[in-house]
Amino acid sequence: MTVLIVPQSVSDYHASVAAQFGESEQSNRDSIPRVRIERDNVENANDELIVPAGSFSIDDPVAGKIYAKEISFRYYKHFYRYKRYDAHAERVTKNGDKATGKYIHSVLVAGMNDEAPSDDGSFQCGRPLGYIHDWKSLPESEQDFIKSCRQMVIFFGEATINGVDIEGNSVIETVPVEMELSNKTSGKTLVSFYQDIHSKKRTDPNSVSVVLKSKRVKGGVTFYDLVPSINSTENFVFDENAISLTERFYNYVRGINSYVMERHRAAIDEDQKESDDQFFDINSEE
Repeated sequence: MTVLIVPQSVSDYHASVAAQFGESEQSNRDSIPRVRIERDNVENANDELIVPAGSFSIDDPVAGKIYAKEISFRYYKHFYRYKRYDAHAERVTKNGDKATGKYIHSVLVAGMNDEAPSDDGSFQCGRPLGYIHDWKSLPESEQDFIKSCRQMVIFFGEATINGVDIEGNSVIETVPVEMELSNKTSGKTLVSFYQDIHSKKRTDPNSVSVVLKSKRVKGGVTFYDLVPSINSTENFVFDENAISLTERFYNYVRGINSYVMERHRAAIDEDQKESDDQFFDINSEE
C-alpha cells in the first residue's frame, strides 16, 4: 500500500512530482550560474571580438552567457572538492548516447584536509589525504596519477557583472553564482585574500564587495590568477535575503553531496560484487 506523505515545502512538492513522473533527483536539482575565466578570445558569429582571453563569463539561465573583464563578488561560503579526468571511463550524454572520458568528482567538504568520498568509490578521487612525505620515492606513474587528482575551491556568492552578451549587447545584473578555482593557483589566492580580510582587518567577508580581475601567468603551463581588491564604496548587511540565499547554497551543496554519495556507495557495491564473483569462479574450478 502506498503511504501518502503531505509535502511540507515547495521543494518537497517538486520532488514528489518528479518521482511520480520518473524524473531523477539529479535532473530536478537546483542550478546555479557558474563564473568562469575564458582562456581564449570570445568572438561572435562574424568573428568579431566580444572580449579578450582572461575575461569572466557567467552562464545566465535567461540571458545566456554574459562576458566582462571584471566582476564584483559578494562572498557567502567556500568548499573544497577533488576532481580527476578519467579518459577511459564511460559516461552517458544528455542525449542518452554512450561516450568515453569523464570527470570523477568528490563531495564538497568544509576543510581542505577533510576526507572526501568520490563518485568512483574512492576518496579524494584516489589521491592520498594530506601531505605526502615520501613523494620522491613514489613511482613516476603514481606521481602522475596523484597530480591528476586536483583539489578545487568552490566559492558561492553573488556576482555583479557589467558586461555584454555574445551579440555585444550591454547587460548589467547581479546573480547568485558558484565559482570553481584550482587550490594551487587562483583558488589559493582568493582564499588567502578572504582570510586576510577576516583575521587581519576583522571584517566579515560577506559584508564587502570584492572586485575580481584576472592576471595571466606564464610558465610551464599558462594560467590565469586572480587580482582581488575591496570596493570600499559598497557594503552589505546580512539580512533576510542573505539568509535565504545562504540556505539555497547549502541545499545546493547537500544535493550535490547526496548524488555523489549515492554513486560512491553504488561503486563500492559493484566492486564488492565483482570481487565475490571472482571468488565464486575460483572456488568453482576446484
